Amino acid sequence: MSFLESKRIRKNERARLKQIVQSFRLIDAEYSYSRARLRQLYCKTGFHLEILPDGTIRGTREPESRYSIMEFKVMAFQVVSIQSVYTGLYLSMSSSGEVFGSKELTKNGLFAESLSRNLFNTYTSISNYKSRTCRLAITRSGRARNGCKTRARQKSSQFLPRPVDHRLRKYLLARGSAA
Repeated sequence: MSFLESKRIRKNERARLKQIVQSFRLIDAEYSYSRARLRQLYCKTGFHLEILPDGTIRGTREPESRYSIMEFKVMAFQVVSIQSVYTGLYLSMSSSGEVFGSKELTKNGLFAESLSRNLFNTYTSISNYKSRTCRLAITRSGRARNGCKTRARQKSSQFLPRPVDHRLRKYLLARGSAA
């Protein structure tokens, strides 16, 4: 791929994100257009995304981690918010690309969900679409990567939203409240 082709692709992606943001009005955090989905985000690097109670975002190889169960709320067309079921924190990304957990849903907590050719999803922050494209990513060592340094084709930014069995969810939440 030549430099001009990659520049054209980035320009088209920014234009698409701009259309999504312009059609999107920040709505009340309690309201959602559809039912929330329970999922675990499995990264192509082999980790499940988890949000810890102190707001730290990292990857874990434990498929039964109570911090890795996420609730996806569809806020607009291809725009989702991601909330940890156990901690109640929202996944957010700052304008510099740092990922963190926040107690309240703000514009930093909204992500454009896009499906790539290999059937993995990428999550792009819509709060800083004007300056640069920042994606959610987990490195090979399980740490959250700076989103502004990540490209769509890198393994660290590709996720599979895996459905969570409701029996597993009840078990994990019961085990967590007893601990």
